[in-house]
Amino acid sequence: MYAAANTLSCCLVEVFGDTKVVSVGDWEVARLKSRRELTLLELRGSGAMRAGSVASVTKDSSRRLSQLWSRYFYEQSFLYKLVDGLVYSNAHNEEIAYALYERAEDAIECVGICKLRSAALRTELLSSAAENGMVVEPYEAA
Repeated sequence: MYAAANTLSCCLVEVFGDTKVVSVGDWEVARLKSRRELTLLELRGSGAMRAGSVASVTKDSSRRLSQLWSRYFYEQSFLYKLVDGLVYSNAHNEEIAYALYERAEDAIECVGICKLRSAALRTELLSSAAENGMVVEPYEAA
């Protein structure tokens, strides 16, 4: 699961950043809560280098390279502990993002779901999109 740290902006760029066009469609935003402390491999700053990679590992917007490295970190748990996932700066605007493995399933609780087209999110959606040079396709708020 990909998750963002407390910003709709990070969610938007992770999903729509490659096209720079936000199409709200039937997308939903979930608010998550951690039930326990997560063990995350730090890939921000010098973390990627300490993990044996390079900082640009999370900067490939095609995701091919970053997913290969993620698979490596997951499979080499004897080197990287049994991590629940990764914490990194996303490729589009460097906000904090998470890639959580199924190992974290017991730690994550969904405490709310909201349609992206919700009127409650409209102002933040438009502001976040504009801040990141994205456009929002016209839609009717629900």
